[in-house]
Amino acid sequence: MRPTLTVSLGLRYENQTNISSDLNFAPRVSFAWSPGGGGNRQSKTVVRGGFGVFYDRFPENLVLRTNRFNGENQLQFTILNPTFFPNVPTIQEIQNMPGVAQASQITRRISPNLSVPYTMQGILSIERQLPHNFTVSTVFITSRTLHQLRSRDINAPLPGPLFRRFREVLFGRSAMWGYLRIRFERALQSESAYRQCQQSA
Repeated sequence: MRPTLTVSLGLRYENQTNISSDLNFAPRVSFAWSPGGGGNRQSKTVVRGGFGVFYDRFPENLVLRTNRFNGENQLQFTILNPTFFPNVPTIQEIQNMPGVAQASQITRRISPNLSVPYTMQGILSIERQLPHNFTVSTVFITSRTLHQLRSRDINAPLPGPLFRRFREVLFGRSAMWGYLRIRFERALQSESAYRQCQQSA
């Protein structure tokens, strides 16, 4: 844009076919500015900054586990002292056998309103040249993550022995943290940092 100002823009789109969240646009912007510079003058101060949205990938193992433990694809039975080997009976025959108990199984599913977790991250830094080849710089980084994945029992408490437990993967948690660093250097180097984290349910 100008000899003392540079701006970069970007846009990223991400999509996964195994979940219903498909409006995942991730804008990016960054800049570098040297106030007081231009022409034959060289600025002693540089200001840099940037902001971006970064989406996480929904793990494939959660999809596979949901398909496996959907209450139909995999069933578990306990048979004491079986006598039918090597001829394994069908599921219907096993269910009709006396003394056969079906083990309690958790049915898992993915929320139809699931949104992919994403992080909004920003950074701002100021660097200044001082006399006698000294340099001081300050960097501040902030990050906030939304729609963190969690699992909950949507059928609790159990109303009776005929009801199965259902666990659903959904979103709802968020986290935020900030980081500040001040650096002063020449031949020797001095540095201090401060970091703050916050998480909400």
